[in-house]
Amino acid sequence: MQRDREPANPANKWEECPPGLLVGVGRQLSRRMWARATMAAAAAAILAGGFRWLAERSNGSVSEHEQVAALLPRYVAGRLAVPEQRLVERHLASCPACQEALRSLRGESTSPA
Repeated sequence: MQRDREPANPANKWEECPPGLLVGVGRQLSRRMWARATMAAAAAAILAGGFRWLAERSNGSVSEHEQVAALLPRYVAGRLAVPEQRLVERHLASCPACQEALRSLRGESTSPA
């Protein structure tokens, strides 16, 4: 395979770099590496936040579940403020585990008849 023309600077003819060229290239590389790492961290944070938002939106958050579980004895006793009562009732509509705990607190049979 023949080359149509010779390279501008053949391998055996090295030239000196202008002063500061390598320092500039190093700084540019450092900035690019920092930007890439920052973008990767930001993307990971956005993904984590998105997954948490989806989980909370679809099934209720773990913290809401724990909060409702702690409120159930006061709910059974009728000692909840209206906002807390609504929170418990909304959560109970979609959480079989809390429905079971509520039946147990009320002394209802939890096994099918």
